[in-house]
Amino acid sequence: MFKISEFSKLCQVSAKTLRYYDQIGLLKPSHVDAVNGYRYYSADQLHRVNRIYALKDLGFTLEQIIPILDQDLTADQIRSMLLHKEAELKTHLEKEQARLQRIQSRLVQLERDRSNGPELAVSFKEIEESWIASIREVTSKATVFRLWEELKQYAQQQGLAEPKTWMVLWHQCAECEDHVDLEVAIPLARQAQSTERVNVRLLEPTSAACLVHECQPQGYCNVSARLGIFLEEHRYAIHPDNPSREIYVSSLDGTTFMAEMQMPISAGMGRV
Repeated sequence: MFKISEFSKLCQVSAKTLRYYDQIGLLKPSHVDAVNGYRYYSADQLHRVNRIYALKDLGFTLEQIIPILDQDLTADQIRSMLLHKEAELKTHLEKEQARLQRIQSRLVQLERDRSNGPELAVSFKEIEESWIASIREVTSKATVFRLWEELKQYAQQQGLAEPKTWMVLWHQCAECEDHVDLEVAIPLARQAQSTERVNVRLLEPTSAACLVHECQPQGYCNVSARLGIFLEEHRYAIHPDNPSREIYVSSLDGTTFMAEMQMPISAGMGRV
């Protein structure tokens, strides 16, 4: 048996932490002296400490570790928990990567503003209907590239030409972090087969105010503000039902694209 100070040195965990582990039921002493309350630990408890270390390193909380160690879990149950933790960490990484790209995009924009970059010009277009293959999700902007890759794989599986451009239709809450209703799409030359994941449909025609700019799909872009100012100044009405579209044409550095924002305006209403 080892005193708590001795066991602390062996397992490299502070006595304060060992007392806390005892308190929450994660690591109980082998023996507690009934007279003085001193805690004593056995050598075989070092194996439990090592398992606590390993599970903490994988991202599990102490509350999650307790049932893992106390219950006689099967290998399949442990595998399922690890897969869940893997998915949780991937989601966290996607969110943080998107946050990083928003910071980078904002820094670029601030630099442009400081150097008085070129004025962005708005134009108007009549956009005809066209076939698209798309995936729509309520998700974070961090998933945009993943959905695009999924659509490229779909095109390859269907024997279609590799798409040169792609788009995002921002249905609702384009500036939300985790609950953006977005639709990533690729243009099609003709109708193709829908799948469980991919919806092939006609994209309706629209009249749109358009603005070409540099943009990071996962980051922050201020072109909506520029379009809003223009539409307000010229008193054009934004279409209440059609989502805004962002067409990504060419990659500048793998994450930043030349893109065209298309903001639908109400057909037949003109100026109001």
